Amino acid sequence: MSKSLVLAAVAGLLMFGCGSRTVSTKDDTKKLKDNKGSADAGTVLRKAVVISWSTEKRQGIEETDPVTTLVKIAQTIETGAKDHNEVGIVEGVCVEKTVDKAGGPKALLWLYCEWKGKGTQLKLVKDKFDLVVLKGKVDTDADEIAYDEFKRVKLPLGARVTTAPMEK
Repeated sequence: MSKSLVLAAVAGLLMFGCGSRTVSTKDDTKKLKDNKGSADAGTVLRKAVVISWSTEKRQGIEETDPVTTLVKIAQTIETGAKDHNEVGIVEGVCVEKTVDKAGGPKALLWLYCEWKGKGTQLKLVKDKFDLVVLKGKVDTDADEIAYDEFKRVKLPLGARVTTAPMEK
């Protein structure tokens, strides 16, 4: 191969950037810096999500019917936009708890719901890219609460999760 052909090939590679992506704006630079390989380079990743419980108390039709509560997870992103993910309906009136009296994964948030001496505890934990609500029946005689998965909610890609007090 001649020297001129080799030089032309090298010049061509340098001129076209060896296939690398060029960044033309600050927004594109931010997208690339935020990207950790889990999405394509054009995906804008959210940085912060604030989560909290949101509840709606519902009265039974008959006087003897139990009070129930519709439980939701409120997610607020950096822009202030809010999204509510319905978790489900539990029996009783719910209050936010700050102390976890049970074992298992460390919870981000706890919610305790009670009606006529029966209780349910909801525990919100993070599992990779999801928020998972665990549900356990509270028995005053038991030392530990057995939890089952109740609901799973997707988090925005790349989100850093923080918590806030329950919405009123």
